[in-house]
Amino acid sequence: MSLVDSAFLQRCCTPEQGFDVVIVVASSRESSAFWQQRLGRVRSQVLGTHAELVVTEEVWTGGAGNGLGTLHGLEQAEIELNRRGRSLWQALADGKSVGMWHTAGQGKRLYPLPIHHNGDKSRTIVPGELTIDGSAVPMRLLEAVLRQTSAFAEPGRIGVFWGDQLTLPTVRMQRPTAPVALLGRLGPVPDAAAWKRLGLANYGLLAVRADGSAMQLEKLQWSEFDALRLGLGPLTAAATSLGSFSMTAAVGQRLMALFAPELAGRVAKLDTDPGWWMPLTLPEPLANRLCGHDAVSRLRSAFDGPVRLEVLNVGETARWWDFGTLQSWHASCRAVLTSPELRQLLNTPDPTGDSCFVACSPMQGAHNSVIVAASAASLNVTDAVIVDCDVDQLSGSGVAYGLRGGAHILTGDVCATDGQGGTVTAPTHSDGKANWNVPLHGNAKSWSAYAADYSLK
Repeated sequence: MSLVDSAFLQRCCTPEQGFDVVIVVASSRESSAFWQQRLGRVRSQVLGTHAELVVTEEVWTGGAGNGLGTLHGLEQAEIELNRRGRSLWQALADGKSVGMWHTAGQGKRLYPLPIHHNGDKSRTIVPGELTIDGSAVPMRLLEAVLRQTSAFAEPGRIGVFWGDQLTLPTVRMQRPTAPVALLGRLGPVPDAAAWKRLGLANYGLLAVRADGSAMQLEKLQWSEFDALRLGLGPLTAAATSLGSFSMTAAVGQRLMALFAPELAGRVAKLDTDPGWWMPLTLPEPLANRLCGHDAVSRLRSAFDGPVRLEVLNVGETARWWDFGTLQSWHASCRAVLTSPELRQLLNTPDPTGDSCFVACSPMQGAHNSVIVAASAASLNVTDAVIVDCDVDQLSGSGVAYGLRGGAHILTGDVCATDGQGGTVTAPTHSDGKANWNVPLHGNAKSWSAYAADYSLK
């Protein structure tokens, strides 16, 4: 197994070297207030004391998509910084680094966990440890992502990140030089067998030319990619896109000017890959066919032609932990038992015996388990993940999240609070988004109904 870039990992664990301006895009006013207060208390552990923190709220009918959502976040950050007597764009011109983290969205694939956090996915607990007023507290998902991505700070550039993934490179990271750089795992151009083996249908693809420039493609089946090969021209490599990107201030300003009507109206929806990077990087005939002539013409006129995009390579064997679905959150939590790199990144104490105890004292009765900020008078669990529980008795295997009082027997699934003193259950492999409106697993209501009860105001 390839080794993690130790220098990069050390930068992640030293946030003082991170971004100069930190923009968090929250999903509501309540969430914005929570993160403004919380990040102020853990600033030195996840941001760095030098960072200018701006927490904005996405206010957009029907959701902006991650493209227009990024521009809306930049617009709101500039308004707030102007109020403080400063300017985002002047900071970039002065060589400061700017980072943005998206947290908006309902986190449907993580349900039922967000119920415990008033519907805010970014507050989901991960098996890491921070300190507030001298006491150990569990790390939240956004804090883990802020800590990890701090190492991507670059002077004069804007980094944009999603709030549910952690990545550690297994190659020495290169500094971006192109106007746009996308985080990706670079490898050979795949054949049909590699496409299936690597699950590439689940990722955007960055097709790389001999000069190092890359072209963005949306998620495709192998047959669809194969049919497009001729239109792409000769390729020397390909990368699975991790979505996060870095752009120069000039690119950001041109996008802001181009989409000023959409920003004023706040009703359109646009994602980065099909809305920006595909029209700007694909050969024009193919871009017109996949994205539409009007969209391609509008973007390329604003940029005087195509825009060079490069892969910010984290290595084909990069460590990657996804906390965005219930199944992947469970697997990533359990990964602290075997991954010293993840423990270092999350500041997770080393295992005591065969279990990890985070923000709580070691307890008897835990076997091959991850216990986070939990207490139980009687504990007998195996292969479990126990998070923020304060109960009389807990036994079995599976996930317990936010439980209070009483005796609970885990049966291999997820047992979580319903927000009103009761519990809800779900298989660890379930996808809440796929069954959002249907009551399942013996629960009284659908996830959408619980979200309506506890959604952020």
